[in-house]
Amino acid sequence: MVASSQSYEAYLQEHVFGPLDMRQSFTSQSQANEHGLAAGDRQWVGWPIAAHLPDDRATRPSSFLIASAADLTHVLIAALNDGRHGSGALLSPAGMAAVLQPAVAIGDSGWHSAMGWEIGELEAVRVAAKTGGTANYNFASCGTLRPISCGLLWQWLRSRWDVTCSRRC
Repeated sequence: MVASSQSYEAYLQEHVFGPLDMRQSFTSQSQANEHGLAAGDRQWVGWPIAAHLPDDRATRPSSFLIASAADLTHVLIAALNDGRHGSGALLSPAGMAAVLQPAVAIGDSGWHSAMGWEIGELEAVRVAAKTGGTANYNFASCGTLRPISCGLLWQWLRSRWDVTCSRRC
């Protein structure tokens, strides 16, 4: 179903990457490679092995957006700041609240699925988490923590964890 006259890639650029000032975010592996994307890897008996798997356009809407750690913090700031980052707005405050509204229980874990986010509590702190990964890029996750208004981003790349923290703007 097409909700816009734009391609998925053009829509994201205009309505997500642009308003959130995400300058190192891409919808294709080839585009990201042109801008210095780190080599992907897969684990083989616990060791990272370089992987150069094909870019599958069909999976982009579900799992294949590429963004720098700095750009992902812009998503966190928008989630913490009622849909706004700097002078750009991703959603209205009501729209952002709807996106983060717990909707469906995830088993008996106490966590719920929202619109692309997992909502739950860790040590009595409300967390909205978002994860992603592909066959050759293992893991990235980000989460907002309330009421302390902090966002954390953690990524697994080449056998090391990178953690970035964003404060509400």
